[in-house]
Amino acid sequence: MGQISSAPVELIRVQRCGGAGWRGAAAEMQGWRADHEDAHFVADGGEDGTSLFGVLDGHGGRAAAREAAHDRLPAALRRATAAGGALDEAAVTAAFVETDAWLRTVPAVQRDQSGTTCVVAGLRRRPQEAGAGAPTWDAWVANAGDSRGLLFRPGAGGAETLVASEDHKPDRPDELARIARAAAQRSDRRGARAGGFVSDADAARRPAAAPPAVARLDGNLAVSRGLGDFAYKADGRLAPGDQKVSCAPEFYGAELRAGDLLILACDGVFDVMSNEGLCRAVAAALDGGADVGDVCARVLGACLRDLHSKDNMTLLVVQVGVDGAAYGRAPDEIAGLELYARQTDEAVRRAYLGFLRYCADTGGLPPPARELLDADGAPPAPPIDAPADSSAPPPAAAGGAADAPATANRKKKKKSKKKAAAPDREA
Repeated sequence: MGQISSAPVELIRVQRCGGAGWRGAAAEMQGWRADHEDAHFVADGGEDGTSLFGVLDGHGGRAAAREAAHDRLPAALRRATAAGGALDEAAVTAAFVETDAWLRTVPAVQRDQSGTTCVVAGLRRRPQEAGAGAPTWDAWVANAGDSRGLLFRPGAGGAETLVASEDHKPDRPDELARIARAAAQRSDRRGARAGGFVSDADAARRPAAAPPAVARLDGNLAVSRGLGDFAYKADGRLAPGDQKVSCAPEFYGAELRAGDLLILACDGVFDVMSNEGLCRAVAAALDGGADVGDVCARVLGACLRDLHSKDNMTLLVVQVGVDGAAYGRAPDEIAGLELYARQTDEAVRRAYLGFLRYCADTGGLPPPARELLDADGAPPAPPIDAPADSSAPPPAAAGGAADAPATANRKKKKKSKKKAAAPDREA
């Protein structure tokens, strides 16, 4: 696991978003980690197009997740879904491959040698004749890594999880088979022993009370698919989907109706909550009349304080069949600004400011947050020019409303100071 701070960064940034027939929000928190390596994006598809959503969970550095989410992956997915109609899995896979190849050329990724999980989803209203009955939506999830996508149908008569993506871990049998084939192609056979994981002998030496060992590729990486991680994609004879770490996603789909939920989240949430537990908690809060952005923020707060998650956390929830036009015109919220003054560890104070600079680069800063940065002598945040499909929230939570619309993860320009290789990488 990455470096843990002496105290968590408890700021929660909420960006609400909306479009024709859907309303949603994304909340994110740095938590106990020394840096925030998550990223996300939202792109409204309009009346007839496919709206796109994504959550990326970086490891070994923040560059891969932020660079991919900033523009390249959403743009590639937009081209892949431009024709409308049925999902073209080959086109979406090509968008992942294109983004991965582009990341290889990005200087920031070359410096920190980072990687990222990636779960994306598409939502498109099915065309129908007037008076033809209740509308329905085609929804799909494409996943590479251990961030998850869920399609959930609440209901007093029996809730149902329509789709739950499966994690790509190095010890999953089909993943293990691909890793073994890729390792066999290499002349040094690096990582061939026990598939590159903790061996049975190593496991036998562990104390009985110790938690189970995490399967790690070459003893290092806890996921077996994702973008970046080019040290595991070094065999030019292998196709992108056949490398030890594959960038090819797995696909899931379902037909949705009004009232259904689309949920994306990283493993900082799923480390401490089950699929069903998360879905039911979100659905119950929404059914009680809570705002979707507030629900996302409350879930992250509970994961940190009650369930003791130690990771970065991002949660994106979309309500299907709800008018969300107003949500796309509202400012960001950042809750927890008052906690900064209580921090005595200078490293934690810097982490708070670093999270706020990230928020400024990828959205709008509430005036209190901008004042905090200015008062601390931090460089002033650049003005944010939000694109038409940006997402951000209406009602202001603690910390105030932002003074500019949010973009879904604008490009981070600060250079990474991480070394070329991290000793322990976990998505």
